[in-house]
Amino acid sequence: MRRAGFSFVIVVVLALAVTPALFFAPAQAEGDAAPEPEKLVYDRDIKSFLDAACARCHAGKTRHGGLDMSTPALMLKGGVSGPAYVAGNSKKSLMIELIEFKEMPPKDEKPPLTKEELEKLREWIDAGAAE
Repeated sequence: MRRAGFSFVIVVVLALAVTPALFFAPAQAEGDAAPEPEKLVYDRDIKSFLDAACARCHAGKTRHGGLDMSTPALMLKGGVSGPAYVAGNSKKSLMIELIEFKEMPPKDEKPPLTKEELEKLREWIDAGAAE
């Protein structure tokens, strides 16, 4: 009888030793970290919808307010009101402010950016506005 009690204690001790490893083990082994989301890039992710909404008035020979939105470098150069955006900070970016307040694009011009496009633009700016 005494031997059975000793075996039971051994089983309980082993179970307690193994249980934390089962519940608190990392979900992924080191080196198997989930891949980071792909960084937004201007030419691939941003240019098409900005061109559609802004190029008519802010590219080529037409540069209302002195702003050319053909490239990120030209947007940073800005126009009479300053740079179109602040790389790394969409909250301080004039372009975002004007789009949010529905001042750009003008109501009689192109349709406004979609919520998804505006969010993508914010993400791109906040990530440093990679070309």
